[in-house]
Amino acid sequence: MSGSLPLAPIRALLTQDSPFHISDDAVREIRDFLDTVAIDVCKESVKKFTEYNRNREIQGLGKKKRLDGHTVERAIPGVTKNLYKRLSNNNMGLQPDEVIVNPGGTKMSMDNSTATPDTATNDPWEVE
Repeated sequence: MSGSLPLAPIRALLTQDSPFHISDDAVREIRDFLDTVAIDVCKESVKKFTEYNRNREIQGLGKKKRLDGHTVERAIPGVTKNLYKRLSNNNMGLQPDEVIVNPGGTKMSMDNSTATPDTATNDPWEVE
């Protein structure tokens, strides 16, 4: 994605709190991310503004022509919620359906026990 935000201000923001050199790739990645977020906020703001104007029209008021800060502010929570969903790690690890893969790489039936025989434990959380 070719970002529309300039790199120099982003680099300046990053170097304020970092004792390390910031690579050009890091600045570009953050620029692209911020660009995506800004576009998402704009789209959500337009939806909110359209809804706002529709409600004004129902009330017999004239339509507003300028997207205001309040509308953008109302759009941000929805965007950040969706952003968090996109960024969250949904990897649950290995979830066996029918068989468990053992360290040797071969498949083992779930009916087989992996516990060492004759091992007694008093741990109430121990699975038998």
